[in-house]
Amino acid sequence: MVDVGQGDSFIIKFADGKTALIDAGSATYYFDNGKFVLLPLMEYMNIDKFDYGFVSHMDLDHYGGFMSLIREGKINKIYKPELDSALKKDMKFEKLARSYNIPVSYYKKQILKEGNTNIYIMNDSSFNAGPGISTNDRSGFLKILFGKTSFLFTGDMEARAEKFYSKEYGAFIKSDVLKVDHHGSKSGSTKIFLENVRPRISLISAGIDNKFGHPSAEVLKRLRMTRSKIYRTDKSGAVLLSSDGDSVRLINWK
Repeated sequence: MVDVGQGDSFIIKFADGKTALIDAGSATYYFDNGKFVLLPLMEYMNIDKFDYGFVSHMDLDHYGGFMSLIREGKINKIYKPELDSALKKDMKFEKLARSYNIPVSYYKKQILKEGNTNIYIMNDSSFNAGPGISTNDRSGFLKILFGKTSFLFTGDMEARAEKFYSKEYGAFIKSDVLKVDHHGSKSGSTKIFLENVRPRISLISAGIDNKFGHPSAEVLKRLRMTRSKIYRTDKSGAVLLSSDGDSVRLINWK
């Protein structure tokens, strides 16, 4: 979990050496997480290019940093929610990706196999196309399974999506590690969802003293009730986890 302030960014190294980036933080006139955080970090981690780039959804604090990485030729393929032609930023993003000959695929139910790791994309097209579904609830919903260990990524999903996918997948979404949706906002992390996921470790990416009050005290309380160990970028900075296929451990990179 990369510290990108009030945003999301997660780097994954698979056992076969391939890599993935889930979100890339924001990029503004004043600071670009892609240029000033992710590119130096890639060099430090000996990552020449990400094999997979997953954009959870088209909010700036999730997709913004991808723009610099695309221009630098650092992404092989992009997965994202289906194009919303009413969003200029979505149109602009896809135009940029295609101008650099980067293939763009949309989230749908499928399994990507990377060596002995399965990446389950669990988005339901019928739900995403439903009336009144927010861009947050269309976030990429991914489960990564390596051996006996599992990691669940939720973007900015909120209660409506949590309810749907809890009913859709039930116990399958149980995971060792949960990327807490929407930076720990009280609009998500519902009781029914957490009862299905039952995470041992919960990751929250949020900016220090952010104006949204993330993470919510209610959410932290619900996570503690699941006996989940909580790690937060606003408290710890970046968080590094490692799996050997049997268990997940925290690495003290500092």
